[in-house]
Amino acid sequence: GQLYVGEALVTSQNGVSINDGSEKTDYQKGSIELTSHRILWKDKSAQVELPLSSIVCCEKKDASIIS
Repeated sequence: GQLYVGEALVTSQNGVSINDGSEKTDYQKGSIELTSHRILWKDKSAQVELPLSSIVCCEKKDASIIS
């Protein structure tokens, strides 16, 4: 996404999913950019912008392979 004036890109990562607590959302395995102001998530069909002030909790989960 395009950055706002005064906003800086912190990091980016591919293969990231956004969930609501333990509930899965439609936002699975996209690319994410963390900026000084927002989290930007996108895939081929959707894009989401979350202001950092709206984030209550986050956790990292390692990817796993399910057979």
